[in-house]
Order: sequence, then C-alpha cells, then structure tokens
Amino acid sequence: MQALLMVMETGMSGLKKGGDKIGVVDLHGNGHLYADGEDQYGFALRTYLDDIGTGVELGFYYTQFDSKVPYLRYKGQRGVYAGDLFGAFQLAASGDNLAARLDSSAENFGLTPQVTMTAEETTALAQVVSGLGNVSFNSGACGAYMNPHLANEIYGKGTASNFAYTSEEKANALDAFLYTEVNGKLYFDSSKCVTQAGLHSRVTTLQGAGALLGAAVFPLNIAEYEFIYPENNVAMGVSMNTNIGPTMVNAELTFRPDFPLHTAPTDQGQQLSDAAGTTMLLTMGTIQGLYGADNTLATSLASYRAGTGDLTATREDMITAAGGFKRSYLPAISLQTVADGDYYTTPYFEYDVISGTIGTTSSFTASHPVTSGLGADSSAVITELGFVSIPDLTDTKPVNRGGYRDGVGGVKCGGVSLAGTAFNSVKALDGLTHLGSAQTDPLFGNGSYCESKNNADDLSMTYRIVGVATYNNFNNSTWGFSPSFVWSHDFKGYGPTTLGGFVPGRQSLSLSGNFTKGDMRVGLSYVNQLGDEMDNLSWDRDYVSANVSYAF
Repeated sequence: MQALLMVMETGMSGLKKGGDKIGVVDLHGNGHLYADGEDQYGFALRTYLDDIGTGVELGFYYTQFDSKVPYLRYKGQRGVYAGDLFGAFQLAASGDNLAARLDSSAENFGLTPQVTMTAEETTALAQVVSGLGNVSFNSGACGAYMNPHLANEIYGKGTASNFAYTSEEKANALDAFLYTEVNGKLYFDSSKCVTQAGLHSRVTTLQGAGALLGAAVFPLNIAEYEFIYPENNVAMGVSMNTNIGPTMVNAELTFRPDFPLHTAPTDQGQQLSDAAGTTMLLTMGTIQGLYGADNTLATSLASYRAGTGDLTATREDMITAAGGFKRSYLPAISLQTVADGDYYTTPYFEYDVISGTIGTTSSFTASHPVTSGLGADSSAVITELGFVSIPDLTDTKPVNRGGYRDGVGGVKCGGVSLAGTAFNSVKALDGLTHLGSAQTDPLFGNGSYCESKNNADDLSMTYRIVGVATYNNFNNSTWGFSPSFVWSHDFKGYGPTTLGGFVPGRQSLSLSGNFTKGDMRVGLSYVNQLGDEMDNLSWDRDYVSANVSYAF
C-alpha cells in the first residue's frame, strides 16, 4: 500500500519544459561500487635476440587486474511487480463496486474470500483513488493517448492513428493544447488534459491508461542504476620490436580469457522491464486496445501464424505467447527471483578476446626525397594497425558496440509474431503485425525503427597514420616549426565499447603546428570529425585548441 501511495502522490509527470526535467521513468543513482583492489599483480620477461635480422627485442607479460572502467547495471526492487500494482489500481478505481467486491457479492467474485479493511487501509485506499487522477491526466498518459487526436485537430489528416503523424507533428500538437506559457516557459497543464479528454471522449481511456501506465512504469521508477568494476581480469601477451632498414617495426598481441564485455544499457533496460512485469502489462494493454477495435484480432493472428509457422494457432494461443514475450536478449529474470530479493540486470558477458597492434616508425633525414620535397630539415611517418577479435561471439549473448544505436533490434523487432525487421508502409498496421514489439509500444516505442545492428562484430579493425616535419630556423627566423597530421579511420567491423568501440566509417583528421624558441613553445591544432553522423557520434564536435608553454 505504501508503494501505491508513493506513485499516487507523485504521479508520472513526464517532461516539464519549464523548470526541472522529470521523466516518465526516473532512475535513482546508487553510485560506484569499486573493486576491492586486492589480488592485482603482474610480471614481464624481456629478451633480445641479436641473431635475427638486425636484432629483435621480445617481451612477454601476464597481469591480473581490476577494471578501471565502470560497467553500468540496473537494480530492481524486491517484490514490486507491475501486474500486482495494476490489480490494486483497478480495485481502487472500482468506485461503487468496491464494497460488493470486498464482500464477494459482486458478479464473478462469489468464490473470493470476504475482505474487511482496517481504518488505515480504508484511508490509504482513499488516497490511492484520489491520486489516480495524477496518473490518468499527467503528461505521460496524455502524451501517449491524446497526441494523435490533438494532431488531427491541427493537421487534419482525418485519422487518430498514432502512426499517421511524425514526432514533430505530435509534439507541436501537445504544446498547443496541453501546455501553458508562464514567463516564457511552457508548463504542462493537467486541467487542459481533462478538458481535451472530454472533448475527444477519451476520459475513460485515460483513466484506464492511467491505471495501466502507473502500474507499468512504477517498478522502473523505483529501480536504481549503479556502476561496478569487475575484478581479477587476466591479460597475457607478447610484444616485439625490430628494425627493417630505416624503419622501426613494433607489434603486440594480447589474449584476455573470460573477459567481461559490457552489455547494452538499452538491453538491460528491457531486461528490467521484462522482470518487473512492465513488458507484459504494456503488451496486454495494447492487446486490449486492439480487441476493442476487432475482438477477433484477425490481423494480428494472421501475422502470428505466418511468423511462427503455426497455422492452427488460435487467438488465445497468441495472447498467451504475448504474455510471455521478452523484449531483451539478456537472460530472463524469474518472478521468483523478483520475489526473493532485490535483483540485478546482466552488466556483461564473459568472452575470450584477442587484440593486437602492428606499427611502423620511419624517420627521414634532410637528404631523403620525402624531407627534401617538403623543404624540411627532418620528417617522420608513423603508422599503426589495430584489431579486436572475439572468436566465440554469438547473437544470443550480445554485447554493447560503438556507434549509434536505437533500442534492441534484430528478431525482437518482430515481437511475439516474429514478423521480421521490416515494418508496414502503413504505420497504423505496425502495432497489429508486430505485436509486443518495443518499437511499436504506445509509450516507449520509437516510431517503428528497427536497429539492424544489435551486436558487436567478431572482428573489428582500425588504423592511424601520423606525419610530422621539422623546420629549423623557420623562414630564416630563430623559431623552429613542426607541423603534423593524424589520420584515424575505423574501416572494418563494430568493436565492443569495452575495448576500442570501433565503428566502420568513423574517421577524423587532426592538423597541428608547434613553434618553439628556446624554452618557449606555442601550438595550434584543429580536429575535424569525419564520416557519417550515424557512424561518428562526434561528427559535430570539430574543435580548435591553442597552447602556450614556457619551461623554466
């Protein structure tokens, strides 16, 4: 009952455009849980082989260490389940039928035991009832269930389908009808929601949605997020260094057995939603809405039969399967686990990882054609090729990758119907054919966009090229000048964010120049982020920097 009071008193306020940001789901931070720092050690052996070529320097190393990089995970609260809350909300909203239900005289309640509420429970229930309006007419519920009706008022498309309007059109409609400007800022006005719901005959829908959404999102709102640091990670490897003519060649190969690779935060969020009953409740809410329009659920059933290959499946079979559908690829957290105590999402999977680099450094004197062609006194070129390999990586245990990513993609986009990753040209049909899909969810959906790349690749590669020249007595002055460039390019495969996070197509170019005179140094550099904005998330972060230093 205390949990019910919390959600009723606060409501789910959505986003206040003026003032503080209050999300439909706000998780509380639980800080960093650092490793204990014990059992960390390492050793290295080095040797020089002078009888191979011009000589080869070899190094062998082994280390055990705690992660210095935080791994995100979510923590769900014990015993809080969306279905239980929904039942309580429905009971609280039963109005005049409440007494009959409690004394078992109501229809279909004859076999239930009679319940006599204490004075404290009666008072608490009254508070829950009065607070249902906070959930029913807040910006979260109004935004989800009123936006197509309000958008039609402005754009006149003649339909109240949620998929008939762009996100911009729906946002404009919500601003126009549900927000009030105060001192130049827009604030959500629940009284306007009540008025508009009455005009569009949506009051009953919103009240039902309020109970459903309040129950669905409350377990998420009392969850926590925290950062952990996996302990006793092992890395072993070999390195070499030699000269081939005027070029120095270096290489390194590292093996990390059972190394923790971080899972995607969005996948963990869906795992939490699955465990807390949020996924099931939102899916059942969608089915209830579809049932109101067509109680045969013909379109959804046809898609379910085609996707699963079960041509004799009934409507009831489909609904039962939808109730058990999981939107996350991560291991399912059982209801018993939720009941037994606080529970955690899966922050990482352990994989054997092989990584390596090979590089060259070539220095050119003043007489070398490269240096003389630049008119410089000396020059150098440095190259490096790097890779990360996860030989046993599988799609059933996906890890977080670099680059842009929107939600959990792959086969999960098809929902319980296994309808595939492609959606309909008529967006209004998506919720019917892709039943249970996170992409078509009325509250958390992303407009039917299916992320095509749900996992890192088993091999990802990158390279770097650095060029530098030195001009002594630049332009017949007492200053020295050293221009340089650095070219970076990830050219193959998506790397895990834990190691490298390479993104194919991501590129950058850095140009810099340094002037020196005695103990004085003046530098200027420019970094240009290149590649498609979906590949390079820093594409809009070009920058110029300058520095002045004096040694004394």
